[in-house]
Amino acid sequence: MISVIILAFIVSTIFIIFIIKKKYYEYIKKEEEKERISDLEYKFQFYSDNIFYMTVIKILIKIGFLKNFVNIDKMMEDAFELYYAEDSVFRDECYKNGIRRRFIDYMEENKKKI
Repeated sequence: MISVIILAFIVSTIFIIFIIKKKYYEYIKKEEEKERISDLEYKFQFYSDNIFYMTVIKILIKIGFLKNFVNIDKMMEDAFELYYAEDSVFRDECYKNGIRRRFIDYMEENKKKI
């Protein structure tokens, strides 16, 4: 009788462990999926910001607004590297310190001329 109770306890414990393990893996999968979606949203935002600034710069060059801008070549190089970069750390650094910052600085410096 006691051996049946012990056997039932062991079987139920193993069953409970498998259920908990399954729920844990489901939870981990959901979290990984949330993180993957978050990364995709960030990359899309990053990509669309880059395209926006590149488009603005190209338009300003076409209308002649940036013809006297000294660092336009460097800005375009940064944008090119940013667009084709594989390394996300490099893209982040380029994005933080590169074309966006220079473009904003240029616009602030030349507010009076506009």
